[in-house]
Amino acid sequence: MGDKNGRTDAKSSNVTGHERLPADALADPLQWVERIEQRNHLYAGMEALTTWEWQVLWDVADGLSYGEIARIRGRHPKAVDNALQRARRKLRQYWATEKE
Repeated sequence: MGDKNGRTDAKSSNVTGHERLPADALADPLQWVERIEQRNHLYAGMEALTTWEWQVLWDVADGLSYGEIARIRGRHPKAVDNALQRARRKLRQYWATEKE
């Protein structure tokens, strides 16, 4: 049952909201909220990064070596290293100021 677009009134719906949560969120809600807060904090810090720094950071997180990233991105391995060092420094600075 619902309106012409298939939407239902939240009050009349049998959906409790738990259907969208992973099982571990139900097992330990406090830990789940902390993970969400950490993720949101990480995203806020990531806004300080350039596109190039973002790309390098994610490539490293995906397990690529500096040489592989350099080859794929058409850059020198030292440029990859420099971008990663800048990204780490920016994130450290962001987290240090947030803790104060």
